[in-house]
Amino acid sequence: MRHVVIAALLIALAVHAAAQPAARPAFDVASIKANKSGDNSMFVNILPGGRFMVRNATLRELVQAAYQFQYQAFQILGGAGWIDTERFNIDAKADGTFSPAQVSAMVQNLLADRFHLVLRSETQQLPTYALVVARSDARPGSLLRAAAGCVTAPIGRGAPASAEANAPPRCGLHFDSGRDNGLRMRGDGVTMQQLAERLQFYVQRVVVDDTKLTGKFDLALEFMPDRRRPSVADAPGQPAPDSGLSVVTALQEQLGLRLNSQRGDVKVLVIDSAERPTEN
Repeated sequence: MRHVVIAALLIALAVHAAAQPAARPAFDVASIKANKSGDNSMFVNILPGGRFMVRNATLRELVQAAYQFQYQAFQILGGAGWIDTERFNIDAKADGTFSPAQVSAMVQNLLADRFHLVLRSETQQLPTYALVVARSDARPGSLLRAAAGCVTAPIGRGAPASAEANAPPRCGLHFDSGRDNGLRMRGDGVTMQQLAERLQFYVQRVVVDDTKLTGKFDLALEFMPDRRRPSVADAPGQPAPDSGLSVVTALQEQLGLRLNSQRGDVKVLVIDSAERPTEN
């Protein structure tokens, strides 16, 4: 009889434990302070030992970081004007070793706790772009060529070490300063899908590869990015006045590619509510 009672008690405890909500992953300590430096530069860094560090980020940028930058700024809708103008520093730490997914969950919970951030995910029909070949004969421009060969660098490393000055370049998209404060993009061994995904950052719309160009390519593209910070009131994809050669024009003139406007399903995060955090 005693064994039956003990077994029943163990079953009851197991059922009770299963019914309890799992602990929300959270940082052990977290400091959030306003950044009033007036600087527009921002960085997010995940350091060893469970430390999460942010300098000079808006709430919209913090949401992007919380979702591992799977959402561009234009995919985060709603919110009051201050979420794009007021900036914050964050120092948060949790003892242990954590995966990117675990850190992401901890940052999401931090924003919910300290900013009282309420988000919902949904799919909306929004303006998008189709990346296509501009010429009627489907030939790309002179600065878009079949890949000549590149070297894949290990994750987290720079360019592969080589004693030869003419060693092949590192595969991927690379950026440096162009003329008149413009931006120069160089691609080595990249697909049109990779190019389309990167263009989303500059045109603030989802870009779908519809070039029908297969394989990998080397490319060179120079343009003047829109220097204005994205706003929900801005028309997506429109360059700032007097901003020089826009990415839309540069694509056609230099790579023989064009962005066609269309509409499509876009995954978005909608900010239902958010509050300024209390500093600590």
